[in-house]
Amino acid sequence: MISALVVLLGCLIISIVIFGGAQVFIPYFKILLVDILKVSDKDWDAVLSIANSTPGVFGLKLGFVSGYLAANGEWWGWILMILTYLIVVLIPITIIILIFNKYQKMKTNKFMISFLKIMRPIIAGILISVVINLGMPLIVPFVNFNN
Repeated sequence: MISALVVLLGCLIISIVIFGGAQVFIPYFKILLVDILKVSDKDWDAVLSIANSTPGVFGLKLGFVSGYLAANGEWWGWILMILTYLIVVLIPITIIILIFNKYQKMKTNKFMISFLKIMRPIIAGILISVVINLGMPLIVPFVNFNN
């Protein structure tokens, strides 16, 4: 039962902290499952192989299977699977709804308007930096910038 609480709390923290999908979730679920819950490397590799080979959102599949792995194949693992899946799905949806509601109230605020004007060039700079970092190896393949 301790493992059930650990995996529920871990999925809650992961779903609050991480935004995105695919391979962003791998290190965090590896810490949760392999390092904390002591799932074998063989089982972890099998989970990653199945999650990568099946269609769908990668993080949701890891959240779903983490409940079963925490239960060590016990019957209550199925219930824990559903709970971890719901946590991984519902927490980000709730956060997005709360942020959207707050944004609707604050979008006429002078501070928010000024903040968004400041953030536009910063975000543009970050995107240009990503394009340059991804494009440079294509243009100049033998020059390394970030070793």
